[in-house]
Amino acid sequence: MRRGFLTNGGERRVKVPAKQSPSIDVPPPPTIPIPAPLTQRRWVSKEEKLAVVTRAEQDNPAFTLRVEHIPGVDGSAHTITASIYTTEEQPPLCERSWKPFARGGRYEIRETEHTGKGMFSLDCHAPGDLVVCERPLVIFPVVDKVGKPEDSAVARTILQMPAATRRLLLALHNCKPHAPSVEYAIAKTNSFEAHRVPGCIGQCSVVFDDISRINHRCAPNAVFGWDPESLSGQIHAVQPIAPGEQIFISYVSNYAMHHERQEALSRIYAFTCTCATCTLPPNERWADDNTRQDASRAAAEAGSPPVVTAASALRVTKTALGLARRMREAGIGQPYSWVAVSRTLVEAACVLGDRARAVRWAMTAAGAMRAATGADGGWEAVAAAPERTEMWLLGQRGERLGGANTVWNGPQFCPTRSAV
Repeated sequence: MRRGFLTNGGERRVKVPAKQSPSIDVPPPPTIPIPAPLTQRRWVSKEEKLAVVTRAEQDNPAFTLRVEHIPGVDGSAHTITASIYTTEEQPPLCERSWKPFARGGRYEIRETEHTGKGMFSLDCHAPGDLVVCERPLVIFPVVDKVGKPEDSAVARTILQMPAATRRLLLALHNCKPHAPSVEYAIAKTNSFEAHRVPGCIGQCSVVFDDISRINHRCAPNAVFGWDPESLSGQIHAVQPIAPGEQIFISYVSNYAMHHERQEALSRIYAFTCTCATCTLPPNERWADDNTRQDASRAAAEAGSPPVVTAASALRVTKTALGLARRMREAGIGQPYSWVAVSRTLVEAACVLGDRARAVRWAMTAAGAMRAATGADGGWEAVAAAPERTEMWLLGQRGERLGGANTVWNGPQFCPTRSAV
């Protein structure tokens, strides 16, 4: 008898595959960190600057004055007359290796209607773009050695300048007619602070041929920055600039209130500002001053920003968006404030799972970082993939409000529940 002949065919044994456990989608670990806050460089008083040189007295610092010939931005020969204090033998500027220049846009210097000559852009610039890059005509110390008048180093430096570059410097504006000398007055009127010059003790001041002609506005569309690695001054846009538009910077702190700005401009530069911000009605001027104080507070607290959680994401977003709107209306272009506000909005958007807004504010932070440092600081990587940050995974782990997805739509901030 054949085996299995009498068995029921419908009861034949069927091999059942082993039961497999369901697959669980585990989110990948975060690979893109949200950049650290940008801390603003602390303002250094004149007494502290003098103390640096005073402390170096024991090391016998030498006053070095050289006329250097180095390449300019366009590759042609450029002459810098530099006077610095140093405690050791430093190679001349012409023998140093400098970082390559980042090319700026096209511009022209021409007469304005009320403020003499000014700089006008010939290209279109977005916030963060490099508008101008230029090497200085002269470098001199902010404070002289103890026991000597402050203008002595400036006078000695300018007297050593070649005739061609001295003519360029003497053609600049002079707002200090009662200064000890015309050279000193023009140098102090048109100087910018260089926080670091390689091989120099203390801080220096620099004067440019073109950048020194940029006019003031309390709501500027550009900011000045000093790059010691390329020994150049750089102007970055903080507002959109159209071709033919005049470039403005702020001669005083962008956070200062109306009366503080007017007092500083009158005392240092001998003029009264009549820009659109300074001629606001009293109630609008009061609101503008409050916005500047809030922006200053945001920049000061950038080193320890509030932690955005699921419970506070909507509230933090509403507050930060309100400050961003007021800063934009007031024309406050301080990069430090914009980086701080944008970072908070990026973190909140990531927690809420709003990719579009995370990308938008990450790009805003990237533009502000370029204006402050010349680089995006890692924000473009966040804008490319915000879902790969730790804050995004915080929301994906079900730590949103009530374990549900909460999003906002425009300025209305209406939470909508949906499954995670």
